[in-house]
Amino acid sequence: MGDEFTKHRGHTETEFERSQLDAERLALKMGKRIEVVIVNTGLVVAPADPGWTGRLIAQCVQGKQQVSSNAPLSWVWVEDAVEGLMRAAIQGNPGERYILSGDVMSSHDFLSKVAARARTSKPRALPKHLALSEAALSTALAKPFGQRPKLAMDEARFLTSGFRVDGTHASSELGLDYTPASRYINAVVTTYQQAQKRFTK
Repeated sequence: MGDEFTKHRGHTETEFERSQLDAERLALKMGKRIEVVIVNTGLVVAPADPGWTGRLIAQCVQGKQQVSSNAPLSWVWVEDAVEGLMRAAIQGNPGERYILSGDVMSSHDFLSKVAARARTSKPRALPKHLALSEAALSTALAKPFGQRPKLAMDEARFLTSGFRVDGTHASSELGLDYTPASRYINAVVTTYQQAQKRFTK
């Protein structure tokens, strides 16, 4: 379980992780001239999210069979993430890091809860080697047509590697209360179902 004081492992596994780490290092360099507070979030869950997490949820709500993993992931509700960012900007100490994370569960567990609420089929939980093989095939099939693969290599690496972070330090330092997934999944599924109905009309 990582926290604000955990040392980075020294290597990155995805392009997204590399870009985030580079941005953070650049921000820390700027900290010599301006006040910099670092906030790292878990996977942000939000209604009508066009990003990667939103696509996972949308596909699950639509009943499309997809890949998941039993590797643990940290999740945070969008309203908690926004509140945490605002509090860190106002109350946070320059140069310090705050991690925002509510629930820790695998993508398979999280999407299974989404599927149960949406009354669709659960996702497939694949081990790392099978997920990477499926991503390689998906990428090879999509590339000649200039399309986005159904499962990209970086997505497969991220899902099957996972990450677990502890958000209690930010909670105690910033006075932030996290919303458990059980309280927002129903609302999230409803928004994606409503969006699907509008799209199919």
